[in-house]
Amino acid sequence: MKRTMILMLIAIISLLVACNDEPEEEETEAVATPVEVDKVTQDDFSETRTFAARTMPSDQMPVVSQIAGEVDELHVELGDTVEEGDVLAEIVNPQYGRRDLEAPMDGQIQKLNMAEGRMVTSENPAAVVAAIDPLNLTFNVPAGEVKNFSDDDEIKFMISQLEKEGKATITNVAETAGETGTFEVQAEIDNIKQNILAGVSAEVLLEKIIAENVLIVPTEAVVDRGEDRVVFVAKEGKATQVAVEVIGMQSKQTAVKPKEEGALSEGDQIVVRGQLTLSDGQDISINEEAE
Repeated sequence: MKRTMILMLIAIISLLVACNDEPEEEETEAVATPVEVDKVTQDDFSETRTFAARTMPSDQMPVVSQIAGEVDELHVELGDTVEEGDVLAEIVNPQYGRRDLEAPMDGQIQKLNMAEGRMVTSENPAAVVAAIDPLNLTFNVPAGEVKNFSDDDEIKFMISQLEKEGKATITNVAETAGETGTFEVQAEIDNIKQNILAGVSAEVLLEKIIAENVLIVPTEAVVDRGEDRVVFVAKEGKATQVAVEVIGMQSKQTAVKPKEEGALSEGDQIVVRGQLTLSDGQDISINEEAE
């Protein structure tokens, strides 16, 4: 009996010792943060400014019937392109018979004030023909921008609603401001091939270099850290934080200068995805497909 008690006591002590033994912690490897990268480039950094513009006919002429009468046949519609001498309509008058109403010039039917079976007079325009080649482009610029525009300069324009873009030649820059305090600029568009309509809204694009031969990074790579702005350079599996000064910023590209000379160079791989949670020296893995 005594021996049995001793054996039970030994078993209980062994069990308690086994329960108190803590398993050894397994060593865990640091997990590298996956990132995407792009390259630092070096070039002139330009800024594109836009000005609201409108296309206007370079000339226009009213079409007035020589006789009052009824429109018996109408040969054009609003917006049609015509040549000088084309018959727009045939007018019938009981006294003078049938007369042709002709286009006075090459252009586009901008206004049409007649319909078959209705009367026209010899006083009011039955139509207006507008010259669209060349086509005028008119826009206004503030005083601080006037110096960027001169006669005979070529400028870029874009018409989003027509999905058209091209170049125009400046013909006149106003020497005095208008009622709005801005200066009117007029340009001409060679419209033979493009066939752009008159009276549509457009944008004039002015590209201006604001910094020469600077380092350029994707804007998304720039991260705010307190009062500083930084980028992360990917090198040998690590993310190196580089403090930068922003010279100019656009939606897609930003010109920067490293605060520490030589900390950033052309061709460096810079983190553009995953950078928001990075810290200096952190392990990273580059997503090769995204790169």
